[in-house]
Order: sequence, then C-alpha cells, then structure tokens
Amino acid sequence: MAKNKTLSIILLVLFMLVLMVVLASAIFCVGNVELVWYNTPSKCADLTVEKVILDSGMKSNENVFTLDRTKYIANIEKKDEYLKVLSYEVVWPNNIRIHIMEREEVYCIPMNDNSYLITDSDFKVLRKGVGDYSSTAENCIVIQGRNGYQNNTYIKGDFIPSEYFVDYLDLQDSFASCGENLVSYKALIKSATIQENTLIMTTFLGVKIEILNSAYYNTTKLRTALAVLDTLTASEYSTGSIYVFKNDLNRIEGRYNV
Repeated sequence: MAKNKTLSIILLVLFMLVLMVVLASAIFCVGNVELVWYNTPSKCADLTVEKVILDSGMKSNENVFTLDRTKYIANIEKKDEYLKVLSYEVVWPNNIRIHIMEREEVYCIPMNDNSYLITDSDFKVLRKGVGDYSSTAENCIVIQGRNGYQNNTYIKGDFIPSEYFVDYLDLQDSFASCGENLVSYKALIKSATIQENTLIMTTFLGVKIEILNSAYYNTTKLRTALAVLDTLTASEYSTGSIYVFKNDLNRIEGRYNV
C-alpha cells in the first residue's frame, strides 16, 4: 500500500513538472490569429485581425491554455458594437481562430427624450438617433417594450435587459419556427407594441395582427395568423385586424375583422 502511494506521488510530481514545462513553452504562446466570418460584413468590412487582437486585450506572449476567452469576447464586442463573437477556438498548437458575425439592425426602440436606439435581435445597442424614425421593409421594426427602460442612458455596445422585450424574443423564435428569417420578419412587420398582454403588430400590408395572451403558445398563434394572412388577397388588405386567440375549446383560432 505504501509503495503504491509513493508511486502515485512520484507520478503526480512528474505530471506537474510536465504541465509546468508545457505552460511555459514558447510553442504554446499565441501564434497566428484568424477571423472566420459567418455572414458577409458591411459595417465591419474593413475590420482587421490586428484591431480585433488589440480590442480583445490578448497578448502575443500569452499561453493558449490560459486565455481568458470570456473576457476577450466581452472586450471585442464592447469595442466593436456590430461584432458578435460566436467562439474563440484554439487550433493546435498555438493558433487562434475567432468565429464572428456582423450583427444586423432589427429593432428601433423609442426613448422618452425624443431619441431612439437601434438594436440587433439580442437588444444590443448598435447606434442612437434623434427624432422620428421611418420604418421600411428593409430597415428596423419600431417596437415598444414593457415600461422601465425608457429613461435609462444606454450607449453603443450596451445590452438592454431582455426582460423588457421578452415577448419579442419569443416572437423571433416563433418566426424562425415558421421558417421565416430576419429579412422576411422585417419585411412584414412595420411596428409592434404590447398592450394588456396583447401583442399588436402593424404590417406593411395595412393589416394588423393581434395576438392575445402572447406569452402563451406564441408559435402556434403566429402560424395561425400567417395562415389567415395568406388567405387574403391584395384587394382585401385594409386597416382590419387578424385576431388570434384561444377559444372556449382551448383551440387556437384566427379571425380577420375589417
């Protein structure tokens, strides 16, 4: 028993010595850094590897096994508000591959001081503006969340707490579940607001979609709303509303009322 214990201690000491040698070795200091894009950048088209490294705070003499990836990702995203870092990968033995994408402008959020915030789908502030904002099928959806955020002073790079806009996070997921992407989402919805647990969306077709109790069964309700919308012809588009709700039989029902 004592012999086995002595052997275990020796092996442990050897392991620690080998680990110290590995961590101290120049072979494992940060070498080549590569950016891997997951979409085609426009705002960040001129971004360089050198700038990303500088913004991250990463040093060239750092060991790849001790990189503070969480800190570096936060630094990059704070300095470059349009960047979203998907992963920070170490490629043996010492190369770094940073997987990134450019954030897309999705929402315009009016504030109380005649300003507005432009955010992506994660409600990260990408830029600020003043005055009225004109929503088109190519730009942002104007939305109002639940009260509590309008007087805060947000700057570029900040995240607005998602609890103010949880209904819209659900809505995004619901659109995705219906096979729609952000492009088609923005092309359909001009503005949206929450009123007494009802999600009211104004479309560019002139038709409103009102989803009652929007915190529940959102995907099924949205699918129903889109199905009703598909039954309408251009001549039927008006200022009417598609109402989607759960009827007395606990079934999701959609009606178009002019």
